[in-house]
Amino acid sequence: MMKINELMKLLKPITAACLMSILIFIVMATEALTYVQADLEKLFSRNECVSCDLKHAELKEAKLRGAVLRGVILFKANLEGSDLKGADLENAYLIGANLKNADLEGAYLKRANFKEANLREANLRRAELYGAKFKGADLHGAYLQGAYLRGAYLYRANLKGANLSKADLRGADFYWANLEGADLRGADLKGANLYGANLKKADLRKANLEKAVLENAKFEGANLEDAFLKGTILDKIKY
Repeated sequence: MMKINELMKLLKPITAACLMSILIFIVMATEALTYVQADLEKLFSRNECVSCDLKHAELKEAKLRGAVLRGVILFKANLEGSDLKGADLENAYLIGANLKNADLEGAYLKRANFKEANLREANLRRAELYGAKFKGADLHGAYLQGAYLRGAYLYRANLKGANLSKADLRGADFYWANLEGADLRGADLKGANLYGANLKKADLRKANLEKAVLENAKFEGANLEDAFLKGTILDKIKY
């Protein structure tokens, strides 16, 4: 029978190899989870970084007005209070990013992905958000006056108290979204999907709801004065 010390001698090379593999995996995983330093330096030196890798980057209160960031990866990056006014973030990957109080007024955000991002009280006035994705995003108290959100995806997004007055929301998907107390005065919601949406105490005066789907939506306390409801699907709404 093999002695214990002889067995340990045989196992030592195997154990060392295993440990080395684990260390290599940890290093590779860590690198995959952090931004590329060269990309960050490029951004600050040129105010431009197309398709750069900036995931988990610390950009709190960064001055990035007018920056060109098309296709940039900002996965879980911290952009709280940052100045991105007029920036180009078309097709940007902002899943889980922190954009609380960020200034994105007039920014170009076509098809950007904000899934589960924090956009509480962010300024998105007149932003171009065609086809943008906000699944599960927090837009509580965000400013979206005059924003272009045609075809945007806002499944279960939190827009409580958000200002969407005069926003273009044609064909937008607000399936089960929370719009409680939201300001939607004069907003264009033609063909929008508001199935199951919470619109309690929302202000919809003069809003265009032509052919919008309002099935199972909650309208308790909502103001629909002078709203346009031609062809609207009103089945099972709670008013």
